[in-house]
Amino acid sequence: MSEHLWTHSARTLATMIRAREVTSREVVEAHLTRIEEVNADLNAVVDVLGDEALRTADLADAGVLDRKSTRLNSSHTDISRMPSSA
Repeated sequence: MSEHLWTHSARTLATMIRAREVTSREVVEAHLTRIEEVNADLNAVVDVLGDEALRTADLADAGVLDRKSTRLNSSHTDISRMPSSA
C-alpha cells in the first residue's frame, strides 16, 4: 500500500477491512509503528497496549467479535455507522 494506514479515518479503515484490502492486524501494526516513531517527541501515549491490541485485531480478523464491543461473537466491530467528523 502506497499510503500509510495511520493517515486514514476509522470509517475508511473499516471499509478497507470489510473489503479485505487490509487486515485488522495490519491496521493495528501500522498504528503501533507510528506510535513508536513519534511518541518519544510527543509523549502522547503513556501506556502502549500493543499485545492486547494485536490479540483483539486477530480476533476481529477471525470474525469472532461482537459488533458493538469486544465481546466474543461473529463479526467485526461495525464503526461504519459512526457519524463522519468532516
